Amino acid sequence: MNGKISVVINGEAKECTLLFTANDEKTNKEYAVYTDNSLNDEGKANVYLARRQGNQLLPVSDTEKKELEKLVKIVQEEICNEN
Repeated sequence: MNGKISVVINGEAKECTLLFTANDEKTNKEYAVYTDNSLNDEGKANVYLARRQGNQLLPVSDTEKKELEKLVKIVQEEICNEN
């Protein structure tokens, strides 16, 4: 699904790469996993999670983040292995 999306970070629009979206059937919420193509201190891609509502990306709650943390780590590993 890799596509470009514009994300506002600290009031500034930044072009990011949309890695994929996922639907939570229990809550009927859609999530987007994306990267700004930067690397963290371990050399892994910075991967972010947001809740999609229409064309908007909204912050996820701490509970949502904790539940989906494993998914984000898997994506980081896959990106690291591709490079």
